[in-house]
Amino acid sequence: MITKFVLNTVFTTALKVLSLVIFLITIMASYAGHVNPELWALPSILSLPLPYFAGATLILTLIWVIRRKIVFSFLGVGTILLCMPAMSQAFPISFPKKAEAGEKTFKLLTWNILHTQDQEQPDNPQNRAITFLTECGADIICLQEMDALDKRDIRHWTPELEANLRKVYPYEAGIVGNDGKILSKYPLKMISNPTSIGHNGRDFLEVEVNIDGHKVHILNVHLASYSLTSEDKEIIDEIRDTRSAKASVREFKASVLDKLKAAFRVRARNAQEIRDIIDATPGNVIVCGDFNDVPTSWAYRTVRGKDLEDAYAQTSFGPTFTYNAHHFYFHIDQILYRGDLKALSVKKEKIRSSDHYPLMATFAFPDNN
Repeated sequence: MITKFVLNTVFTTALKVLSLVIFLITIMASYAGHVNPELWALPSILSLPLPYFAGATLILTLIWVIRRKIVFSFLGVGTILLCMPAMSQAFPISFPKKAEAGEKTFKLLTWNILHTQDQEQPDNPQNRAITFLTECGADIICLQEMDALDKRDIRHWTPELEANLRKVYPYEAGIVGNDGKILSKYPLKMISNPTSIGHNGRDFLEVEVNIDGHKVHILNVHLASYSLTSEDKEIIDEIRDTRSAKASVREFKASVLDKLKAAFRVRARNAQEIRDIIDATPGNVIVCGDFNDVPTSWAYRTVRGKDLEDAYAQTSFGPTFTYNAHHFYFHIDQILYRGDLKALSVKKEKIRSSDHYPLMATFAFPDNN
């Protein structure tokens, strides 16, 4: 009996300490995106794993409610309520919608295509990425990390592959050297020349698409990456147990931390440039692409502003991740919009040729009849 009492006491004490730590980190992560990384970049790192901390907070709160512990149940519920604005973005509770009769729908796919490299099947003689694009059913495709839509940047490029792609998507926007490209079944025109500020800057492509009389400005963006080397990423991959975690943390501080902080600062400037363009653009707008940052981050919040809606948060249940390599399982590809259209669904496609998953969004224009 004494042993059982001691074990129960130790377990309860440990659970209380863990709960307090998780609740505190969840609060900090929820509001980290309110701190400008150009002033202090360290909090931005906390915004990345918010969905995981939010999930842990929900589980711990449920445990305390089941155990009928009033104080910790109150702390858990209080944490959830305090963090609800951020948690609703990182951990949305919504569902796909159906188009109503008479509404015009279209599908938009955004994907960091990794220059059509195939990380999952590097020896595959076929180009799975281009084949997927040809067969995916999207009406508009926004690509990042695609410098040229020809043999200069597409592996196993063949006349047949090109013919099949251009048969489905006769309209194209983008220039060689800028890593943003847009393919469309509908007529489009570039609003301005694509802008590129190199690997540590951002790539940006703006077009106007005419969807059966509905004009939509689409901003295909690729915000600054973390510029991590293969050795940097291996530091994360090598975390397997307590000993390796301690060693990786030391290496992380020495090699990776400064790069992360620098990337957050550059993206803060990127995001403001994109926001300025949005403010100057009237009408229907869709902003999509590889943000290299999560919902609730400073960059995301800057681009979204007060007028854009998040297509994923409005149509999906639970968190997701769009990057699939090196244990960086974060939701860093975004689809934001405003205007005379509504999001019906966002689906994460399962192809893993790239280190990003494609996102397929379905939109609808209201019936004006």
